[in-house]
Amino acid sequence: MKRRNSAIALVLLIALGFSSAQGASSATVRTLNENSANKVYAVKVGSHLTLTLHSMYWSLTSVPKSSGVAQVGGVLSKPILPGPTAPNGCGLPGMGCGTQTWNFVAKKVGTFSIAASRTSCGEALQCTGTQGEYVVRIQVKK
Repeated sequence: MKRRNSAIALVLLIALGFSSAQGASSATVRTLNENSANKVYAVKVGSHLTLTLHSMYWSLTSVPKSSGVAQVGGVLSKPILPGPTAPNGCGLPGMGCGTQTWNFVAKKVGTFSIAASRTSCGEALQCTGTQGEYVVRIQVKK
């Protein structure tokens, strides 16, 4: 019982430490997706951003090297393979089912764009209008 109480106390101390560290930091974590397109999001320097787009056909097209938003690592691709257990609309090869995820960190004050594009919007379907365009603006503050 004494060992269990010591373990519980240690977990609580660790949790309190993480809690106060998070409260002291002004940085945030922002998750972006298709619903974030054409919007402006304000974050503080040091904030982390995760962009997940739901198609294997998306490619990141714009994050200038001099931007205040820097990409961290490469793209994380998670394809959904066609088959009987695949979600509706993902049963045939070439549908582009899956996600592409990019991670960023806000480095300096300013307003910056993250853009992606795709030319295919499904099996042999060319994107029309704005279906193949994605832009989100990030306003980095102190």
